[in-house]
Amino acid sequence: MSHSFSITSVREMERYLDANIKLLRDKISSFAKDGRAFDLKKLLHYYTIDVLGELAFSQSFNLQVSDDESLVPRVVPHTLLGSVLGAWPSMTQTLKKWLPLVPHSGLQDLFKGRAECAKLASECVERRLNQVKEDGADGRTDILTRLILAEHPDTGERIDRIDLEAEAFGFIIAGTHTTSATATMLFYNLLHNLNVLKECVREIDEKLPPLDADNPAYSVIQVETSLPYLRACVRENFRLTPIFTMPLERQVTEPQGLYVGGHHIEQGMSVAVCNHAFHHNPQVWGDNHNVFDPSRWEDQTTADRARYLMHFGLGSRQCLGKTLAQTNIYKLTSTLLREFDFQIVDPEEREEAARGGFVGKLPEMISVGVSDLKGPLVVKATARTAATGV
Repeated sequence: MSHSFSITSVREMERYLDANIKLLRDKISSFAKDGRAFDLKKLLHYYTIDVLGELAFSQSFNLQVSDDESLVPRVVPHTLLGSVLGAWPSMTQTLKKWLPLVPHSGLQDLFKGRAECAKLASECVERRLNQVKEDGADGRTDILTRLILAEHPDTGERIDRIDLEAEAFGFIIAGTHTTSATATMLFYNLLHNLNVLKECVREIDEKLPPLDADNPAYSVIQVETSLPYLRACVRENFRLTPIFTMPLERQVTEPQGLYVGGHHIEQGMSVAVCNHAFHHNPQVWGDNHNVFDPSRWEDQTTADRARYLMHFGLGSRQCLGKTLAQTNIYKLTSTLLREFDFQIVDPEEREEAARGGFVGKLPEMISVGVSDLKGPLVVKATARTAATGV
């Protein structure tokens, strides 16, 4: 499984990222040409869902083309439901059995959202199983196909249908909202910290060549090796506004227990850390922990603490899609900032950002275990002139 999300695998599938970035660029270009405002949050969400479909199931969900909100997987309702049910582990199965029968519209809607995601996963598996049966190993390879064709090294046994659907369900839940919401928060933080945005654009203009018809997006290699300031912006975005905020429990296994902050925790007890709280601990990040300041990562002491950031979890069980998500965000952000100037539509908000009024002020977010910017991110875009770099 891990190979499917490696940097080598991402590079093999990069053309599908590029094709979808081109669709996004074309959409933004049409808004820019007409001078129309648009919700960047929505466009980034549609793009991310389509990319997930391409990479995991060899088929885009076509949200960028159809603009059909009904096709969006209802990840947030599922996550809210999972967070609530998971808070009482010994009763989870009982609650899953009986709560759907409770005649409450809000509760029914949560279970409906989960059922829709499960149905979508099942349909994706069914379609790919049929295609693999028809094409064999000669067809297009995606993440799900690798699982379908995988064999146990000793028995030759393959993954059964139920487990394939569970993995596909996981791709949809983990691979859509978190990446798009992270990209949204990055653009929010840049547009509300204009000095940072200016430096980010300057680096892209100086370090990377203009894009052309044959190169709709910057390559993985280009963005990985040439843009240290953008990388610092992405890292600071992960620290300041992490999207995955659900505490992941770990059980104390040492017979003697362990001590945390002078408190003894016995063997068998579960321990969890809220990453948002840790990412804003002034003892770790300083009194300016609420400030979006990518330059903090230039300090070696701070840079060494990057391994403690928990936006993807920590340790051997951290998010498998980490490399794919980060690469996607690097490519997307560098390409869009090279092609367009973005500005906030609301004049009062835009003027306050120009005065530095949002420095140290956290954005308003919602969280149900995964977070998101509250409300839309309404912007206007202006096409930049490649020849002059402005």
